[in-house]
Formats: sequence, structure tokens, C-alpha cells
Amino acid sequence: MDFQIAKENNVTGFFQIPGVMLSYKDEKGNSLKALSLVKVELQNFSARDIAGIDLQIDATTRDDSPPALQTFRIGNGPAEDFDAEKNVTQTIKHGTLSISIPLKSINRTEAFTPARTLLLYFKGASAPDVVVSTNAAGVSARPFAYQHYLDSENNHQSFSQRYGPLTGTVGTVALLALWFGWLVLAGRKREVANMVHAVAVAENVIQALPSQPIPPEQQRDFAKNLVFEIWCATYHRAWRINRLLSVAPDRSKL
Repeated sequence: MDFQIAKENNVTGFFQIPGVMLSYKDEKGNSLKALSLVKVELQNFSARDIAGIDLQIDATTRDDSPPALQTFRIGNGPAEDFDAEKNVTQTIKHGTLSISIPLKSINRTEAFTPARTLLLYFKGASAPDVVVSTNAAGVSARPFAYQHYLDSENNHQSFSQRYGPLTGTVGTVALLALWFGWLVLAGRKREVANMVHAVAVAENVIQALPSQPIPPEQQRDFAKNLVFEIWCATYHRAWRINRLLSVAPDRSKL
């Protein structure tokens, strides 16, 4: 359970009108000089509602005199919790005012809307310091932090929701790496096979040679024919995608 505390001094002295005295009175008609406000907001970022919790708020002042709680309001979402207000108890010990508030539940918080809002009005212009705690089993009170909300949202997600995109990305990269590795290995194997096939092509060209020695002026044509045959054999044995990226055999280019 997370809590946020906001203090407001002298909430009864905001409207100062010249020549006019604004006064506050309690239910018995007694005049109130000044009031201060301590607002406590509770968030429940757990996976479920919290049931049956006793909240304790310890209030102290800097001069060690116990604060005096004038009135309060306990909100349950947008509604006022009258049952909780009827059961609030106060004790004073060693200058500390301890306010015990039994709550039937603290609903799971959606986004950053507080599940509970406590408005505590104290006598005096200066708001006291407060400490929030609880003795409920398995529930601890901690100051609010945005990271708590983010952690709770991650915990509510399934494994596939939390790691699905990352797993998909890693899987895709792994498949691409395997595919690239296969292309490299297969390409090297095919390159060797092409050279082996080129030997057979060269043998066929040599067998077609005349028995007489080739005149010097025909040797260049023979070399071109040999290279062109090897070029054609290698080109037609290549993968289709490689042929699209390669130059088609053209004897005039030799």
C-alpha cells in the first residue's frame, strides 16, 4: 500500500476581506481561530483489493505538544465512508496523537487515482507531521513512487505479454542469423562444386581440339571459348537470385 501526504497550513485564513471578520465555529458553537489540513491519499497497486485493514496515523508537532484533531473526512473513492468515520479512535502518548482508522477495504488502484482519501483537520495554523503505518498482516505502508505502479503493471502481465515482443525480436534475429549462415555455407559448397564442374567443361573443350597444334593466332580464341564455356556453366548452375544479381554470359565482353 502506497501513501502520499500533503500538508496545508491555515486553511481557514484564505479569504481576508478588509473590514470583514470571517469566523469558524465547531458543532457546539465554539469559535475556531485557525485550522490546518493534512491530506493522506492511499493507493493499492497490488493484484487484488485489501480487506480488513487498520490504518494508524501518528501526528506530532515541533514543540512536542500533541496535536488536536478537530474533524476529518474519510473518502472511499468518490464517496464518503461514514462507517469508517464512526469507528475512528484517538490516543495520546508522549506528545504523539495516534489516530486509528479501521477500513473495511482498500480497492485496487487503477492508474493514479487514490483508492482512499483522508482529510484530517487539526487545530492551529501549522499542520503537524504525520507518519502512516498499518498492522495488517501481509500489508506494509510505503511512500508513493511511480516505479511501484510500473512494477505492479508488469507483474499483472502474463509471460507472453511481458516478454512476447522481445522474444519475437530475438527469435527473428536468430532465424536471420541461421539463414545467413546457411547461405554462406551453402554458397561456399556450391562455389567448390562449380569449380569441379568447370574441370569437366574444360575437359570437353580440350577433347574438341584438333590433333594438330593450335596456331598462335587461334590460341586467344581458344582461351576465350574455354573461359566462356566455364562462365556459362557457372552462371546456369547458380541460384536464381544470384543470376539476377550477376552478369549474364557474353562472349563479346571477353
